[in-house]
Amino acid sequence: MKKLRLSRPMHGALCILAMLLTILALRLFCGPPSAWSPKAALRQAERQYLLFPGEVETTWERMRYSYMAVRGKDGQLRLFQTQYTNDQTFVGTDQHPKKRYMVYFYDPAVLLPDSGDVPWDGASFSWSGFVYTNDSMHSAKETHLLMENGDQAAQRAEFHCTSVSRRDGQEPYARKWSASAERLTPRLFDLTLTYVQDSVKWVNEASLAALVAIGSGGYSYLDWKVELDGEVIWYDAEGQELYRQTIDFWREEETEAGA
Repeated sequence: MKKLRLSRPMHGALCILAMLLTILALRLFCGPPSAWSPKAALRQAERQYLLFPGEVETTWERMRYSYMAVRGKDGQLRLFQTQYTNDQTFVGTDQHPKKRYMVYFYDPAVLLPDSGDVPWDGASFSWSGFVYTNDSMHSAKETHLLMENGDQAAQRAEFHCTSVSRRDGQEPYARKWSASAERLTPRLFDLTLTYVQDSVKWVNEASLAALVAIGSGGYSYLDWKVELDGEVIWYDAEGQELYRQTIDFWREEETEAGA
């Protein structure tokens, strides 16, 4: 029986076809390939959400996480989160994080859909992790209040808020919060609140409930009820006060009535 021989062009075409089928099988069974940068992960997510590529206004790096504020063609501000998967972060002898790899592989970014559902022009997001204070590591939570202000005379913002956390069987817990920031981008101010956990459990729960409520625009969680009273003071480049903006946080009674 005569052995069938393929021409070189045909043999090359079959090899390429086999390679493409292998890549397709890996794509179907293993999901989308990892990106090599947060921006590449963002572009994957935009294709997944059927969004036009937006302009990355700024980014935040928090341990293995990367957050991106992206301005869409419609002018809307969207927040995306991604993280690298080959996490080999460890703590060295000087109590600071070290990284073993020079290249990280990022998951496709995730759109934070509720980040823009806040009672001010802008968005918000939160991050939980660890911070180093007094040469020791503590659990902490950050809440970033991203506020837009197109008035170029405003060069600095201060946020002040009083929270009262209530739960049945315990005394109300009041706390004051404050943050200040220079203009981060031509449109954004990043007013960041950081809470390092206390040794008293119920104080932690009351404070974290308040911090979550601030970041969500007034919504509390679990069995805590949180009342908020806050404002933003805007200053010019010389430090002179320009005007004040009251934050109309949503209240639970209003939410229930609306529902």
